[in-house]
Amino acid sequence: MKLFKLILSGVILLALILTLNTKFGSVPPLGKFFDPDAGFWANAETGVPESESLELPGLYEQVSVYFDDRRVPHIFAQNEHDLFMAQGFITAQQRLFQMEIQTYDAAGRLSEIIGENERVQNRDLTTRRWGMPWAAEKKVEVVKQDPESWAILTAYADGVNAYIASLSKLEYPVEYKVLDIAPELWTPLKTSQLHMNMARTLAGGSSDDRTSNTLAYFGEEFIDTFFKTKPEMLEPIIPPSRTWDFNAKQPEAPEKTFIPKTAERIQFFEPDAGVGSNNWAVHGSKTKSGNPILAGDPHLQLTMPSIWMEQQLHAPGYNAYGVGFQGIPGILIGFNEHIAWSETNTGSDVMDWYEIRFKDSSKNEYWYDDEWHPTTKRVEEIAVRDGEPIIDTLVFTHHGPVMLANPEDTVNPPVYHAMRWIAHEAGNSLKTFIKLNKAKNYDEYVDALKHYVAPAQNFVFASNEGDVAIWVNGKFPNKWDYQGQKVSDGTDPAYDWQGWIPQEQNPSVKNPPRGFVSSANQESTDDSYPYYLSDDFAPYERGTRINKLLRNMDDITPQDMMKMQMDDFSMLAESILPDLIYWTDTEQLTDKELEILDAMKGWDYHMDADEFQPSMSYRWWVMFYSSVVDDEYDAAPEALRYPSRD
Repeated sequence: MKLFKLILSGVILLALILTLNTKFGSVPPLGKFFDPDAGFWANAETGVPESESLELPGLYEQVSVYFDDRRVPHIFAQNEHDLFMAQGFITAQQRLFQMEIQTYDAAGRLSEIIGENERVQNRDLTTRRWGMPWAAEKKVEVVKQDPESWAILTAYADGVNAYIASLSKLEYPVEYKVLDIAPELWTPLKTSQLHMNMARTLAGGSSDDRTSNTLAYFGEEFIDTFFKTKPEMLEPIIPPSRTWDFNAKQPEAPEKTFIPKTAERIQFFEPDAGVGSNNWAVHGSKTKSGNPILAGDPHLQLTMPSIWMEQQLHAPGYNAYGVGFQGIPGILIGFNEHIAWSETNTGSDVMDWYEIRFKDSSKNEYWYDDEWHPTTKRVEEIAVRDGEPIIDTLVFTHHGPVMLANPEDTVNPPVYHAMRWIAHEAGNSLKTFIKLNKAKNYDEYVDALKHYVAPAQNFVFASNEGDVAIWVNGKFPNKWDYQGQKVSDGTDPAYDWQGWIPQEQNPSVKNPPRGFVSSANQESTDDSYPYYLSDDFAPYERGTRINKLLRNMDDITPQDMMKMQMDDFSMLAESILPDLIYWTDTEQLTDKELEILDAMKGWDYHMDADEFQPSMSYRWWVMFYSSVVDDEYDAAPEALRYPSRD
């Protein structure tokens, strides 16, 4: 019996050792993870040391970093190289895994760490087919041509890598231990990939396919009525009082309208619902101090840790404070001793889809301008953890990458679409933020914006010289009205992007008579602006509410601005709820429903989290909207574009 127990104990011990050192799917070996010396226990926070000295190879001179009571780093360097090397080091120290996982996503490499997972593999494939890694490589080559930008990028990467080199496996962030991977060395390409990720988030939306299907299903009159009119209550970003003293050269629309085939196979990344930002700057004539006040209120995905990282950068020529993205050097939203700046997303139409006609199944040639043209191809290999690699061949036309048909498609012959996207344009948008970090006045702010490509932003500005301004800024294709609203003819040169809107003619205003500038992702201009930007912006309510409040305010203080940022009044509820109540047949309601209706009548339209009226109002609106459109839309065989609530 003793021998049996001994053998049994040995078998159990052997099985336990084997189990704890074996990876099961995406679960790392539990023995490594629970190792008391090098496992997740080693990542227990010990607090920030009061003082610490580090020898960082590559620094030219001494750098001092101070952490305040919120652990915000304040970096003081004696030269530009050391400033950005230290920023890279500190950012990696606080956010290394967050930086890296985003680059895996932007490069279509999630399968390398997740393994065989259909959703992950499809995301990697779509990322590659959108040309994101290809475009990131192009951008790096452009940045290399600017010595200052390249020096900053490489110094930043050196700082990240210095931190990685300082880590033993014991000190890897816990996420690496969960996934059983090691940090990769940082490169300027990874920073470019992060830029592509933000372009996908902020300029990766398109309704071309759904508009095309809506046109086919309802006809041109429906499109004209619901998708070619501006909201009656619109207050655009640039005040209507602004006049345009330049001669615009907008291209002519083709005489014959192209009717695309059904567009159901375009591969999209669905945008995040509810993302929207606000900013404004008030002239000193409306403030208590007599100085301008700028408020930035960016809203992106709610992530843990935050998508933003707060910090101060100080060196000769620099003293900027604000927030930025992990993996990108500099301050993206903030202020220095002379100016302040902030951004909101523009929402311009900078992604178009083209119906492509290939000569044959080889896809070596496509029809364009009455002749066959060669395609170019790029082989993508997606490594899959513990699995076979996925090989995918991308096909490019002059428009951009072609979205190849999905295996489950039954259409014969398949309909192919090529993507024309502003994020594929090579450029050096980093230079804009480096210049903003050092800018001293309005002219230097405008000069900084000249380098910006995408994703287009509404750059609000204030200076200690007293100026306030806003530019709707980025590289905008010069289109005829509503070009790219639906899928375009990829065989006809008339549907190509016809150059660019000159940057100096982008919508802007400086020191308007009303005493403030503002934006909330709404329409950029009224009809007087001579160029077309888009037909799809954020609803009017936030922008209109901001302007209404600012018009009625004087002797404004920073505290007033902070209170305004927390304003929870719903103009949507104010505009629709009285009509919904008026048309309610009260004779059909129960006593409880009548009680609720009375409460809705007395509501002040503030979205108080402790009250039920905000949720009730929203659900009522959604149900009303659905009852109006669903009976028409549900019968459609393809996905359609829904009218906006404006």
